[in-house]
Amino acid sequence: ELNGFRGKCSMLFHYDMISVPLVYTQVVTLAVYSFFLVCLIGRQFLDPSQGYPGHDLDLYVPIFTLLQFFFYAGWLKVAEQLINPFGEDDDDFETNWLIDRNFQVF
Repeated sequence: ELNGFRGKCSMLFHYDMISVPLVYTQVVTLAVYSFFLVCLIGRQFLDPSQGYPGHDLDLYVPIFTLLQFFFYAGWLKVAEQLINPFGEDDDDFETNWLIDRNFQVF
């Protein structure tokens, strides 16, 4: 039992010590927002005064583009939480204190 508990404390220590590098979230943030900007510009309607054959005026709310953005933005928020999965608020777990206390007890 003690070895199992020690192993779990070690895993908790690794979660606290080894985090996702900050550059990953920065790259993903840049990719999400630039993708959304390109989609907003690239999926615009055609100018009806030009008279393109077979293309009428298509003013609409880009629902699928918005869904893609919400999906990717949600994915981005999950990736940002991986930096510190236990949080930094006052009501979150203080992992360093828990690890230090468990090492002192055992």
